[in-house]
Amino acid sequence: MYTAEDLEGMTISQIRTLAATLGYAITRTKKADIISEFLGRQEGE
Repeated sequence: MYTAEDLEGMTISQIRTLAATLGYAITRTKKADIISEFLGRQEGE
């Protein structure tokens, strides 16, 4: 499980790569929105 703090320390590209590896579809463009979407996917939303 990744936290918002973990993701804040990453670049957008790193977050997108991690999301793709985990099978999460990320559609947002702003970092804060990407993190929110990532965390939502992680929780099963």
